[in-house]
Amino acid sequence: MTFDDEQFINTISTIGRTVGVHYKYPDKWRGEEWECFYFRSTGWPLCIIGRALHRMGYKPDDAREGASADEVLTKLGASDEVAIAAFEAQRAQDSGALWVDVADIFAEELWVARDNAKRRKATA
Repeated sequence: MTFDDEQFINTISTIGRTVGVHYKYPDKWRGEEWECFYFRSTGWPLCIIGRALHRMGYKPDDAREGASADEVLTKLGASDEVAIAAFEAQRAQDSGALWVDVADIFAEELWVARDNAKRRKATA
């Protein structure tokens, strides 16, 4: 399966808009510090990153449980910019942000990461 950055971006945005403005990741699903879980043992997605991967057709075996979002997405073939934005979105989610805000943070961080990549390329 080839990772599709644009599909992931659109899926995160859709999840943020459709789960409800008051939804946030339940405290009981959080692991220890920097320990991330994307799917339940039943295969059902847990966090916003896991839910996006699930909607894209990925399975629990595709995500490395316990690894950060940027590590998982890099392994799957995401661009550096999407991986960086996903890491920041995951961090916001784990800090208790509402998913509608997590999706916005993802979009903002993606813009910053892409802008930084353009600047590096222009000065290279």
